Amino acid sequence: MLASRQVLGNLARGRVLGGVAGGARRLATVSDSALDRKVRQNNWEENNFINYKKMSENLAIVRGRLNRPLTYAEKILYSHLDDPHGQEIQRGKSYLKLRPDRVACQDATAQMAILQFMSAGMDQVANPTTVHCDHLIEAQIGGEKDLARAISINKEVYDFLSSACAKYNIGFWRPGSGIIHQIILENYAFPGGLLIGTDSHTPNGGGLGMCAIGVGGADAVDVMANLPWELKAPNVIGVKLTGNMSGWTSPKDIILKVADILTVKGGTGAIVEYHGPGVDNISATGMATICNMGAEIGATTSLFPFNDRMYDYLSATKRKDIGDFSRAYAAELREDQGAEYDQLIEINLSELEPHINGPFTPDLGTPISKFSQAVKENGWPEELKVGLIGSCTNSSYEDMSRAASIARDALDHGLKAKSVFTVTPGSEQIRATIERDGQLQTFEEFGGIVLANACGPCIGQWDRQDVKKGEANSILSSYNRNFTGRNDGNPATHSFVTSPDLVVALTIAGSLHFNPLTDKLKDKDGNEFMLKPPTGNGLPPRGYDPGNDTYQAPPKERAGVTVQVAPTSDRLQILQPFQPWDGKDAKDIPILIKAQGKTTTDHISMAGPWLKYRGHLDNISNNMLIGAINEANGEANKIKNVTTGDWDAVPAVARDYKKKGIKWVVIGDWNYGEGSSREHAALEPRHLGGLAIITRSFARIHETNLKKQGMLPLTFAEPADYDKIKPEDKVDILCTQLAVGKPVTMVVHPKDGKSFEVQLQHTFNEAQIEWFKNGSALNTMAKATNGAFLPVGNLLLSNIIAAAIIAVVAVVAVVAVVAVVAAVAVVAVVAAMVGWALKVSSTNSTKAPGRAYRAPSKTTATRSPGVNLKGKDASDERTLTPKRQAADAFDATRAPSTAPPCSFTVLTMPAIQGFSALRARSYVLRLPLFTRAIAVIILFFWLLSLPSIWDVSSWGALIPDKVSFVSAYRLSTFPLVHLNLIHAALNVIALTPLMERFESEYGTLTTLALFFGPLTTIPAILYLVIEAGILRGNHAVMGASMWVFLLLGAEAIRTYRSNPHLVIATYHIPTWTTPLLMIFVVAVLIPSTSLLGHLCGVGVGYLAGLGYIKFLAPPEWALRWIETRLNLLALLPHYVSVDQKTFGRFGVLPTTTRAGGSAATELVGSTQRLGP
Repeated sequence: MLASRQVLGNLARGRVLGGVAGGARRLATVSDSALDRKVRQNNWEENNFINYKKMSENLAIVRGRLNRPLTYAEKILYSHLDDPHGQEIQRGKSYLKLRPDRVACQDATAQMAILQFMSAGMDQVANPTTVHCDHLIEAQIGGEKDLARAISINKEVYDFLSSACAKYNIGFWRPGSGIIHQIILENYAFPGGLLIGTDSHTPNGGGLGMCAIGVGGADAVDVMANLPWELKAPNVIGVKLTGNMSGWTSPKDIILKVADILTVKGGTGAIVEYHGPGVDNISATGMATICNMGAEIGATTSLFPFNDRMYDYLSATKRKDIGDFSRAYAAELREDQGAEYDQLIEINLSELEPHINGPFTPDLGTPISKFSQAVKENGWPEELKVGLIGSCTNSSYEDMSRAASIARDALDHGLKAKSVFTVTPGSEQIRATIERDGQLQTFEEFGGIVLANACGPCIGQWDRQDVKKGEANSILSSYNRNFTGRNDGNPATHSFVTSPDLVVALTIAGSLHFNPLTDKLKDKDGNEFMLKPPTGNGLPPRGYDPGNDTYQAPPKERAGVTVQVAPTSDRLQILQPFQPWDGKDAKDIPILIKAQGKTTTDHISMAGPWLKYRGHLDNISNNMLIGAINEANGEANKIKNVTTGDWDAVPAVARDYKKKGIKWVVIGDWNYGEGSSREHAALEPRHLGGLAIITRSFARIHETNLKKQGMLPLTFAEPADYDKIKPEDKVDILCTQLAVGKPVTMVVHPKDGKSFEVQLQHTFNEAQIEWFKNGSALNTMAKATNGAFLPVGNLLLSNIIAAAIIAVVAVVAVVAVVAVVAAVAVVAVVAAMVGWALKVSSTNSTKAPGRAYRAPSKTTATRSPGVNLKGKDASDERTLTPKRQAADAFDATRAPSTAPPCSFTVLTMPAIQGFSALRARSYVLRLPLFTRAIAVIILFFWLLSLPSIWDVSSWGALIPDKVSFVSAYRLSTFPLVHLNLIHAALNVIALTPLMERFESEYGTLTTLALFFGPLTTIPAILYLVIEAGILRGNHAVMGASMWVFLLLGAEAIRTYRSNPHLVIATYHIPTWTTPLLMIFVVAVLIPSTSLLGHLCGVGVGYLAGLGYIKFLAPPEWALRWIETRLNLLALLPHYVSVDQKTFGRFGVLPTTTRAGGSAATELVGSTQRLGP
């Protein structure tokens, strides 16, 4: 982003905010070297850098197109566009193809993501990726014991993730390292970056100005495999913060207030961007808290502009170089002045009151002053059973310091926690630091249980023993999500979310009625006192203590690493590809369940005890929709099987339908699939035979996940139609109507009554429709790369076989590519030499048709020693004519047609004297219309790409750093293009007489202008095809090159009409088979090749053949030496007539000898026959 010559916006060139953290800010001059220097993304990866320069170039292009102020969210997204030139950009409508900087996965979702990546057949991830072990550790006793127990129980999964990370060059954070989002903030987030993570709370990275977005595993696989990531261009909601927080108000209260305003679906399809003077009053970790919980309003992500608080945090976490680099671009790491938002919310922090949200939903906000009354009015359990602080949302040093100050205040008055109190450090670095600085001891003295550095109770990993299931009770946490039963599996638990400060305060009182702002407590002596407002440092004064080393870097040598998957595993399962769509409408299919009310991903695919099966699709599918409420009976996990009439569990009925070959649909309510990013909520219905999920509306991530897995997420055009459908109805889904921007019809067949139609809407684009047709996005990717899923069978054996196959294929691919490149080079040189010989031999003709020739005045034909060419017998011997001088070869006073064809260097000056624009125009007009059209097309490409022709650095991007089974195919695209151009040059040798005639009549310079000039556009066209994105994808390039074969094969047939053969060494192939084969190949590729791709291929092939041999010919002596010494002509591919007596391919061997011993050469055929 941030054009390096426009980085400072309204500030003067080279002036940015500078200065030391916490001190007076000053204006500093920033040199070009400071703007362009290399800065690593993090301290763990040596070769991954922050590419502000590339981002700036992209953003400059988009700025020129849009010509309006941009929000900060737009700047980040548009600077990461795959095609900034051609990308359609319209908020809320167009789909952006993006190139994220990083990928992050937590252990529960990483299992499926890596299994999918393994199926893609690549040897390593194409973009920086990390895996974090935080979800599988259950809170039971305390940190160390819980961690040891988790490592033992989950050893199989951890071994799989560890070995897979080592195999595929992925950073691995071992169990105990901390929660993914805290690790990202401490190590990987940087201002202006774009990160995708397989967890819905990935937006936590927005606390450092990073656009961090939660996605499903299939999206992550795309980026890991170096495919563009697709995101519907989000709207932007602006939240303007003014005033200053004080007292009991914390950053958590800002997002609790925003959630209360926007609700759980108010941010869907939008990025929430915070700005205004109040932002500078919030620490970087406080901003992260706000962004983290932005997931609860359905927002794509949330973020803050880069400021001094972020710089301070970067410096404190040993990334000062990133802070300095970001300061150099500070004016653009924020919104433009005058940027417009789709919705604007204003919050005065000076007036903001602490909030408590819940129960059962995170958007039910209540100010602390009204919370006690709400508890009474709603009959919520008044006793606070458990208070929990920490998690990825609130476990920073600042959070722990403030909470500890409250606990210390209570301890000083002789009080401890009345309720059960737990503390979850966000990372090993936080745990070690608060242990060193005393906060951890304060919590333990207060009565707290310090849990492992993991998600724990926040995601249901909590072995709770103090209440029975079904017993109504209240808990209060500083977490981010409080859905029914989420924390402890008890649907009767009333879970509320708030700041760590209020959690500690209410834990002291043990009651939901306590308000620390107004209420008093009694100390151990019975004296009343009020808790002091919390205090704490935003950053540790003594710096962070990294604690134990929990990072596993991928080994430099990974060839011998084997991914560990046990053949008898019930926790890991190699994936099988889903079946593609059968191309038919779905008729008379049942409704599996009509879900009533809120249906989150926790309802669709529960976490907690089911987390252990996240790597085994079939086993985890046994929890599909077991939490959804069936409208037919108001119960969960009890539906009617329409084929048997029996009532059974949802997964059991779905399996029965699948066994009988019956597809099914689900009917859902508003914001279906809100909550986690877990793609299992989409994989499970797909695995058990589901076709479509039909709802009033979808949560963004779940809708995308369904599309990725080949399902149909459809919404009612009229939301009221939801009420017209009964659980026992059957429906027809007219899948054949699926098209971009058009509705799909559903015909409903009630059990009693007349059938009726319902219109369904969707958000599919063309590419996503292909996902559905092919069965899944992964199938589409495999199809696009000519790939396939790795062998599946005995799992352990399949790993060994797969490793062996990949190794062999990799070696073969490397050898093949090297051979192709070498062959291209050899053929190029030899072809050019042969072309020269053709020209020289034709020059020796006494009088070729259509040209006049004046013999040289100062030289005579002499026998060239050492050069004897044999014909049919030994007496058939010719002598070559020495090279003529320009002065003897051209007579400016005569008509241009008297000039014989000679080398380019000899004829350049005379040709300038003989140039005639009128003759050139006359010749062009006499060319076939087809030839002229091709020339116009090529010239158009040339003019269009002139600014980019000399961007040599971009050519390096055409060849991948590593060669694997898949990348070998991609690598072959580059030499194949050149190989086809060489083939084009060899095939159109028949057109050489046309060029020679033209040269003799109008001069070499005119020939260059018409033929060689357009030929120089080949690099420009390749640049446009592969780099600039006009013709994206290997299919476009391959389709274009196929046209080269087709065109020139047809030209060969037209030239050699007497049943010619293509001779390769001793093999004879009828020429007419070439175009037939190419027609077939082109026909296959047409659906994947653009019209421009075909036109480009035709043009390049045609003009390459016209110019390549003619103007890149070698010296005469080299050609003669090669033919005499090596006799390569008989070995190279060439055309011969049926009688095998004359060479028709190159026409360089003399075929007749004139009387008197003079040497002469005749071309096979005539100029009239060979011309167009």
